[in-house]
Amino acid sequence: MRKATVIAVGEGKDPKNISLTVLLPGKTSQKKRKYEITQEDYERMGSPDIDCELSEYECKILFCKNDEKDALDAAYRILAHCDNNRASLKRKLTERGFDEEIAESTVEKMVSLGYINEHDQLLRFVLRLANQNLYGERKIYPYLIARGYEREDIENAISELLCGDELDFEAVKEKLLREKVSDTDDKSKMRALLYKYGHDGSFDF
Repeated sequence: MRKATVIAVGEGKDPKNISLTVLLPGKTSQKKRKYEITQEDYERMGSPDIDCELSEYECKILFCKNDEKDALDAAYRILAHCDNNRASLKRKLTERGFDEEIAESTVEKMVSLGYINEHDQLLRFVLRLANQNLYGERKIYPYLIARGYEREDIENAISELLCGDELDFEAVKEKLLREKVSDTDDKSKMRALLYKYGHDGSFDF
């Protein structure tokens, strides 16, 4: 159970809010931390004054509201640095100490705001893996699933690219063999290379 003792009450940065400074128990010593909450939440906590020890319920109100804000701030910083999907953003938030529930709600908030668009990410990912890495479908699926994308979403992205003529696995296979195989008479070597890169072993070019 998290505990806290109020040591100061004042006006928040937003004049409509309340600033609470509390002492939190640590492993070796107490630490001081300031929180800003709404007047409504302050009243829900029973309007605690200086020297008041907060109950578990009151701590939950205090920490949850501020953890949500801190998690949103952290998510904005993470997404400004690089693209993330749901799974990677959640992992990074939990690594920063946010609990799973806060991390999940923050991720969904980022999705609803349009900061995470896994469909667009998958379209770019699939094209790069095929055209630059020369991967076939059997290599692309496990690669992306390991990064937190859903199989059905990957399948939809590949289908969309194939239907739009943006992706051609036969052309990818041809480029792979042209770049990686010097002896085109060695059919077994060609098939082994195709399997290694996630393609089927057929070729007629």
